[in-house]
Amino acid sequence: MKRLLPLLPWLLAPLVQLPFAYGAVVPPEGWRVLVECVAFWGLGLIQLRFAPEGVARSPLVPAALLLLGAAWLHLPAGLVMTFAAVVGLVLLGVVALRVLEPVSSWWAGLLVLLPAVLGQRLVVLSGSHVGDPVGELRKELVGAVSPRIPATSQGPLILLVTVDTLRWDKAQDMESVQRIAAGGGYWPRAMATSSWTLPSLASLMTGVSPDEHGAGASGLGYRSVNANIPLLAEELRAQGYATAAFGANPFASSSTGLERGFELFFHVNERAAHRLTFAGRPVHADNYWAGEGLVDRAVDYLVDAPEQGAFVWVHLLDVHLPHRHASKQSSVLGWRRSDYLNAGIVSPQQRQDTRVGYASEVAYIDHQVLRLLDALAERGLEEDAVILFTADHGEELWDHGDFEHGHSHAGQVIDVPLALRHPGFVGTGEGVASLVDVAPTLLTAAGLSPVGIDLAQGVPAERIAVAVGNKYVAHAASARQGTRRVVQPAQGQAWWVDLAVDPQGLDRQAPLASDPLLRALGQVRLDQSGKAAKVELEALRALGYVE
Repeated sequence: MKRLLPLLPWLLAPLVQLPFAYGAVVPPEGWRVLVECVAFWGLGLIQLRFAPEGVARSPLVPAALLLLGAAWLHLPAGLVMTFAAVVGLVLLGVVALRVLEPVSSWWAGLLVLLPAVLGQRLVVLSGSHVGDPVGELRKELVGAVSPRIPATSQGPLILLVTVDTLRWDKAQDMESVQRIAAGGGYWPRAMATSSWTLPSLASLMTGVSPDEHGAGASGLGYRSVNANIPLLAEELRAQGYATAAFGANPFASSSTGLERGFELFFHVNERAAHRLTFAGRPVHADNYWAGEGLVDRAVDYLVDAPEQGAFVWVHLLDVHLPHRHASKQSSVLGWRRSDYLNAGIVSPQQRQDTRVGYASEVAYIDHQVLRLLDALAERGLEEDAVILFTADHGEELWDHGDFEHGHSHAGQVIDVPLALRHPGFVGTGEGVASLVDVAPTLLTAAGLSPVGIDLAQGVPAERIAVAVGNKYVAHAASARQGTRRVVQPAQGQAWWVDLAVDPQGLDRQAPLASDPLLRALGQVRLDQSGKAAKVELEALRALGYVE
């Protein structure tokens, strides 16, 4: 038995990786774990049997394999950082061997396994789309040992599902949307509060418009939500709710302040895939469109969530470019926004392929949302839960000569679907609902008395909803009351359309100076006081936001 003690570091080396591997978006399959264990254990037996005395017989070899394997697999080849990291690790290993050579072999190996796996995880995070690798590693370690605080609220379970880039007119046929709306109300053309993600999601989580919460673009950078404005999750947590979020958009990450109040904040960018040394899953940009992986994690949470007093937010990104679930014959499969811009004039066939790819993603997301609903139904919680489904903004598919979002306040970009399942729903589904109504609606359902419109009680017919700001071009704004929309573009004269007779918004007319919607837009001023947000550039590049 004593002769086998030197094998202990080899036996533990594959196992110490598993907490990080299973904590990532897509955990390893069982056969990968088995192969990883066999590889390390086999090498240990070979070392014990054949390695000569000296460095080759050192108990530090498995720890060195963890570090060097991570550098080889995760850091970009050819970069100075890679070279420096590998050389530095080798030099540190030599020094450690000299220092620890007299120490009992298996003890020496065990002592360095923990720092080695922490170093391995840090290398993984450094080579992934993580803005602050050290900070993320610290959060992962704290989260692993922090006990879950039990829910004390007797309020209903609340499920909030938001889909990035979902057009209002493409959501109407989604089975999941119809299923949610059947238990409450449905606003097919609710209004986002901006034409892009960060300010819209900030409004959804605060209940105020972008001219108040401060989150958005700032020159070449971005601003987070003002620290003095409470978020939905913070208020629910203070009410005794267990809170969890699962998301994929870099603008919905910890750096923008949207994680405040969440006991569990599971984000694709921050939970970087942890590739095992010998049998790891290859790491691809597909991690950024891991709708299935995210829903897997959310379903796991819902299976054990409290029947009362739980708030779960799931933000799915797959409908956003690139369309990973499009047909393999598509001429634009995997294209990002920058690819369209660099291609110049896109052919009719490529435009059609883009529309088909978009439809494929909507169908894919529909299936994922149904999985969330089924998870609740299997526990008998769907009927009594409060479920709200919406989007952060839509997507133009050359309806007005342009595409994507962040550039326009046309209805294809600003209007979003909103479905509410609510046991106490008494509204009509009429009026102009807005993303600023989400927070007060859910807070009211939890037993609080917030300021704002509770969608379960209906929306006043005279309500004017406002959207503010673009991402790519200068400031623009729009307002809606009933079926009338007024848009003040970044440049040029304001225009209005009547969606009742012109649903696509093609017949644009100049509004009167006395138009109440135009006056409402004149009172909007963007808040520029938000704290700078460090949004990871590599994550934005993977989406095509930057070159």
